[in-house]
Amino acid sequence: MPAKKTPAQLQRDIDEALARRHKQARERWLSLQAGPHHRERQAAYGEMAALAREASGGAKRVHATKKTAPSAKAVDFFRKHAGYSVRPGESKAKAKTRSAQALARAEAEAERRGWIVDWEHDPEEWQGDVERPFEVLTAILRDGDGQVLASLGGIGMTGNRKTDRDYGRVIEAELADEALYEENR
Repeated sequence: MPAKKTPAQLQRDIDEALARRHKQARERWLSLQAGPHHRERQAAYGEMAALAREASGGAKRVHATKKTAPSAKAVDFFRKHAGYSVRPGESKAKAKTRSAQALARAEAEAERRGWIVDWEHDPEEWQGDVERPFEVLTAILRDGDGQVLASLGGIGMTGNRKTDRDYGRVIEAELADEALYEENR
């Protein structure tokens, strides 16, 4: 007969199950970003929002209580793919790490709060200095209730799935970082 679980162990199991379900719903939602899958995308968005509310005990908005250390894998990803700025007296390597850590923290916090980014075709005419990209999108960061927290338009995508997925992840983290900054102003 298995040992009885403590309330803390049971809560951890519930939290892990909710996180797995949220991740699966998010992956399904992301897979529907390209193409005419509007209904399916909306259903996946609704499922993710419901799971986020369930994970937060029904709260409409979950506030961070402490800064958690981002995963090394996430920091490495952003160090490789994201931009950075160098402060006076700071080395390039330190600046890249600082920026990567901030984006990894923002990404983790956005996921914890159930925020998602809705990708839509940008209705505006392309105004870039280079040839029109394969696809031009707008990214809209929303909280679990669907409220817009931040957005960015005129995002040129190449049509290469890996490149676009990496670029999209950076944009999503930057939008989350911006929303967190605005929230704490």
